Amino acid sequence: MKKFLLLPLAMIFFSMSFGQTVTTYIGQDASGANGSSLDGTSLADFSFFSPYGIAIDKKGNMYVGDNLGNYIYVFHKGLSYARAGSGSTQGFTNGSGVGGTGGGTAGNTGMVADANNNIYFIDYLNSAVRRISAFISTGKNSYDTIIAGMGSNAPTTYPNYRDTIGAYAVFSYPTGLAIDSQGKYLYVADQGNSAIRKISLTDGKFTVSTVVGHPGPSGYGAVQSTGISGDVDGALSDAYFSNPGALTITASGNIYVADGSGNGIREIANGKVSTLANTQGANAFQVAYSPNSILRSNSGIIYVAVGCQIVKYASGGTLSTFAGDPNGSCSLKNASGTSARFQSVAQMAFNAAQDTIFVVDSGNYVVRAISVGTATGIQNLPVVQNISLYPNPANNNITITGQDGEATVSIFDVTGREMMQKQVNFNGSGYELPIENLPAGYYSIKIQNANQISAGKFMVVR
Repeated sequence: MKKFLLLPLAMIFFSMSFGQTVTTYIGQDASGANGSSLDGTSLADFSFFSPYGIAIDKKGNMYVGDNLGNYIYVFHKGLSYARAGSGSTQGFTNGSGVGGTGGGTAGNTGMVADANNNIYFIDYLNSAVRRISAFISTGKNSYDTIIAGMGSNAPTTYPNYRDTIGAYAVFSYPTGLAIDSQGKYLYVADQGNSAIRKISLTDGKFTVSTVVGHPGPSGYGAVQSTGISGDVDGALSDAYFSNPGALTITASGNIYVADGSGNGIREIANGKVSTLANTQGANAFQVAYSPNSILRSNSGIIYVAVGCQIVKYASGGTLSTFAGDPNGSCSLKNASGTSARFQSVAQMAFNAAQDTIFVVDSGNYVVRAISVGTATGIQNLPVVQNISLYPNPANNNITITGQDGEATVSIFDVTGREMMQKQVNFNGSGYELPIENLPAGYYSIKIQNANQISAGKFMVVR
């Protein structure tokens, strides 16, 4: 684990910037030992084989799928616990817990949580969608259920595409997954079929139907047109996709798709498909790569993972590099914006409460965190920038200056979970806040009095 040097007697004041700061949240970097870790491993000491999918439930628990490890882990209160899978053995079975009787997996890609904290994930090599029961406590087993897709149970005479009830539906290497705001449907980016499909969560049968796309007999969409095959806008009945890799859905039901071979950010709304931007257009981003993850922030900005960077799309068609090197330099570097470096961005998850993007950097075997907004709960009062924190990084105590009077001090980790709250009477000079019980990591601080809120960020090292 990397160590940070605390300069003696130095006062390192933290700039009040909340945007685009990239840090390592879970895992050792590529120079560390790669391999799945035991239950109870800390975030900094955890080691992945090949992470890819990610989701965050309503309680702030984070789930990450480790493809080569054939496990799905939950990270709860800073520690890891295996929730589904059977380790080195791939499989395709329902089951309780993990191990030989649990539900073996064969690679996972898309992952999403519902309102009841159940986790749905795509079992990629089995071309199926599965569900893990909600995490209750470390002593309670999960139950892994196959809800749609036949996987290895499909007869060889079946095509790679079939709309019917979940148990008999057929997908072709799906990758992306999203759930609507009412919890009625799961939407699936069926990459091999170049189609967007949905699964009913309310009919008791998990019925699968196609929203848009024209799979061929072999399971692959095909259309002859100008430009890239399958990259056609229009009414749902006329539109085509080219290997869609990921999707996200708004509360109003608009679907945004990262279209793989088409390299497009595309929107499904009001019964038609339109292309919002092309990641390999005039302002090309990572020409050698296709987009493979997409999400939408509270403010409506769309973020797309493209190779070694994250691209931001704002309303009106403006594309820009949000984090990572726009020229395609790939490595591991924690920094701000385009000074940061990724090796290979897989899936992303957005924590709306904290305005934080969590990124699976699969090439570096880690999960990264990017702060894109302000601290939790600062919408109702004016936010001022009169706070100084030192030393930063800190160890056992951090000194707060620039405050006066009585205030509530709250500290949050990068998932938005409140770690500490304390009533403080500031006297205009520095107040030394004990933080010896905080694990190593990255935190935001909110100081609220009757008139205003001050906010900042700091790092704890151990």
